[in-house]
Amino acid sequence: MTIMPVEGRQDVACPKCQTKMEHVLHTDPFEIKFECCPSCKGIYFDAGEFRDYLEDEIHRRCQKVINQL
Repeated sequence: MTIMPVEGRQDVACPKCQTKMEHVLHTDPFEIKFECCPSCKGIYFDAGEFRDYLEDEIHRRCQKVINQL
């Protein structure tokens, strides 16, 4: 799993503990951007980020089924 900070995104406070969250780009097995809190370890998606995650996850699962045929 590759996780690296995303530059150029607006700083966001954690809704749970108000700590400045880290912007993360997760690249394995697909690319998804999200924010995580270094203090409480919460992970937060914007609406579009979560939609992208769901689409990629559905595609990955469908591909797995197809490969088993």
